[in-house]
Amino acid sequence: ITLRREKAKLLGKENFPDWVLSRRMAKNGKTALGFVEDLHDKTKKAFDQENQELAEFKASKTGGEPGPLNPWEYAFWSERLRKEKYAFDEEIVRPYFPIDSVMTGMFSLVEKIFSIKVAELTDPKPETWHPDVKVYQVTDSRTGRDLGSFYADWHPRETKRSGAWMNQLLTGEWHPEGRDPHLGLITGNLMPPVGDKPALLNHREVETIFHEFGHLLHGVLGDVKIRSLSGTNVAWDFVELPSQIMENWCWERESLDLFARHYETGEPIPEELFQKMKKARNFGAARGQMRQLALGKKDLELHLNYDPEGDEDLDTFIARV
Repeated sequence: ITLRREKAKLLGKENFPDWVLSRRMAKNGKTALGFVEDLHDKTKKAFDQENQELAEFKASKTGGEPGPLNPWEYAFWSERLRKEKYAFDEEIVRPYFPIDSVMTGMFSLVEKIFSIKVAELTDPKPETWHPDVKVYQVTDSRTGRDLGSFYADWHPRETKRSGAWMNQLLTGEWHPEGRDPHLGLITGNLMPPVGDKPALLNHREVETIFHEFGHLLHGVLGDVKIRSLSGTNVAWDFVELPSQIMENWCWERESLDLFARHYETGEPIPEELFQKMKKARNFGAARGQMRQLALGKKDLELHLNYDPEGDEDLDTFIARV
């Protein structure tokens, strides 16, 4: 902490958080700490309710009186409560998410929001590195201008690394009269087709597709003069915003109904099942958020307000703040 403070001063900043955050949205440590504390105040009520529910659940199972749990008990009793009240088997919704319908519905959604058109290129299909890979073109639906193209490579292979990601293969260069088309890639390791069944996704995998497509749109829709600052080349605390916004559409009934249809019957997800999905998603959310806020506050307080050469030792300071 002493060395970081010294480094910040040498670089003309009051403290280390001000230096780290100078190229991020928060700009300085005071703003970041205020943000964390404001979120704490907004989370506290739900956090207390979750803790009370957990304490009452434990008491109902042990015959004791509701009271605060010990730190080592939380995971055990949380999992028992989740299974009993909020258990949700992701496999139940898989038939409602055939991958082609998910992609078509996602394109329909962004066509409404961003006035773009997304079409698969099939006649002729451009050359790709594997038959599973599809290629799409994005155009401005108002002007017909070519905004870019992208490859979609969703299924696992032995030669492919794990996870899901987006690549900007060719960032479109800006000109006064417009911008060259962008070329990108979205890829993952999602459940492939089995026999006559299409590739059926669980809801988390649907979120993955929306997430990576959000990153891709950041580049395809970018209109930035300096090429090296286009697309995801932005402040760290902004880079995930387009992907998170796209993920949120996976939880909106109106957008789900565009594509979440049973692959055999065409029926939408039943409302009861949709509500169960939401409850399972939100279980323990306040406690999870409060943990992150505690870590963030500790980090910021140490670098903003702790004096390593003062009289207060580290553990006492952390406990106090």
